Amino acid sequence: KQETYLPEVGELKVTVKVRESYADGVLCEREAEGVVTINIIDHSEAPKAERPGEHYSYDMCQTENEEEGKETDPAIIDNKYPFINLILVGEDKEDLVWLDKDGNIIPEENTFFYADKVQDDSVRVYRDPAGGCPSDTTKIYYRVKEITKTPVVDNYLDCAIEGEPIALSSRVKDAETFKYLFFINGADTLTTFDPSVPGSKTYKVVASNDEIKSADNNNCEATAELTVKVKGNATAANIIAKDTAVCSIDSLILLADTKFDKTQSNVVLTWYPDTLYSRDLAYGKTFSYFLLDHSMTEYPDTVYVTVQSDDYCENIPSEAKPVTITLKEQAPSLKLEPKDQTISVGGVPSFTVSPAGEQRYSLYVNDKKVDKSLEEHKPYIDSEYKLVYEGECGSSYDSARVEVQWPTVFTPYVKDGRNDTFVKDMDPNFYTKIFTRFGTKIYESDNGWDGSVGGSMNGSKDVAAPGVYYYVVQLPDGNVKKGTIEVFKY
Repeated sequence: KQETYLPEVGELKVTVKVRESYADGVLCEREAEGVVTINIIDHSEAPKAERPGEHYSYDMCQTENEEEGKETDPAIIDNKYPFINLILVGEDKEDLVWLDKDGNIIPEENTFFYADKVQDDSVRVYRDPAGGCPSDTTKIYYRVKEITKTPVVDNYLDCAIEGEPIALSSRVKDAETFKYLFFINGADTLTTFDPSVPGSKTYKVVASNDEIKSADNNNCEATAELTVKVKGNATAANIIAKDTAVCSIDSLILLADTKFDKTQSNVVLTWYPDTLYSRDLAYGKTFSYFLLDHSMTEYPDTVYVTVQSDDYCENIPSEAKPVTITLKEQAPSLKLEPKDQTISVGGVPSFTVSPAGEQRYSLYVNDKKVDKSLEEHKPYIDSEYKLVYEGECGSSYDSARVEVQWPTVFTPYVKDGRNDTFVKDMDPNFYTKIFTRFGTKIYESDNGWDGSVGGSMNGSKDVAAPGVYYYVVQLPDGNVKKGTIEVFKY
């Protein structure tokens, strides 16, 4: 029996010599010699943890309540994280044997931990290849930490005031429940803001129940956005408004604007009767008589304008912009008579206007201004005439109704100059189509109907036969007039 040390790895060849002799003392020697080869196999390489040298090979936050838009580890499936993912990427992951912390083998189907369950544990793993030697055991620590609840913030929006700096943590509900709380604006980490300096800043609020070494650490923190906006105080210098003189209070129109640049949003101008701001008269750039409270026995001779926006608070009373109103003599009343009259289409209504004489006025028919005078305008539908007096001191107006009758019969056979055509030579002309009672179109023209068939008069043989016809007339305002017209022969 011979003992020898084996090399670490490799092939060992041993020469063996055998000598035999008889037992009765008669020595009859013989020798034999052979070679024994021994193959030395190395232990398998132990699996390596993904993060050797750190206490936890895997340190993660719960996967539930993930921040919206935040990417989830693609290795996590159905909130399960396989232990095999804790081995160094690229490592041979075959022939692994997993043990729990008590040394019990973990079946392959259970080699995962729940990524949404708070836990702090460890496993062990070694390699045991077929026909080879098992490796040393590697211990792997892993931890799933609780997610910090999202901080609830109360954005700050107020006018500039003198005072001590305000703690940003005072804008976070239950701030004391967080172990660590950071407020980050750009590259700066701040704790307070100055309520006397106008401006707007947005802070990233980072809260965590674990120690945060830097703003970029992943310590299961939760984030929110806190806006701190300190508004400036508007002054009279921010408002543009001029004193005005009017003929009467009912023609009052005041205009105002601001000197704010276009970056300002939600700009509101407000008009008040006094510096007590006892009530608001109107909002916007325009203030007129129609916006006044007409139950007032006396109208103010001065009104006050204030302004506010997203970045500026409303003027204090001493900084409101005053606008003085001077009243001049009211414009005379205008009368249009008669109030009702009836004319035929193509005719001109007859009115009497007072005050008489050369007056400046504008004519409106059915609320549309026309360029013609009362003596020139020919209505083609029932119309409301409105005459507006335009003088130095504003305006006044009066109105009247005109009923327009369309003919139901005309006599194209008799050329006596009376009732010879249907809506011809109107001002402007009417585009007209004529149909028989059976729906056959017999005439079409851009200037009424002269009674002919086809569009021209070539003697009595081309005149439509006596009877009732249907017309479709395109009116100048775009509307269509439909009805019946009779061709009468006597």
